[in-house]
Amino acid sequence: MFGLNPQEMIARELQQAVELLHRDMERVEFWADALGHFSTPIPDYEASDSRLDEFMLPPRRGKDERDAPAHEAKI
Repeated sequence: MFGLNPQEMIARELQQAVELLHRDMERVEFWADALGHFSTPIPDYEASDSRLDEFMLPPRRGKDERDAPAHEAKI
């Protein structure tokens, strides 16, 4: 850097500053986009829209049925 004349040094510093500015702008755009997505309300849940309906578990048994031995359990 000492071998550069003042004009080249200024040009190099300016180039580095512009590169930093570009990185900062990318970060600002990223966080602005994230904030935009977090500020929109979550859509209402519709159970009919869920693919989880294909994997329904059997209904839970009551406490009395769980405590009874298997051969006495009500089915």
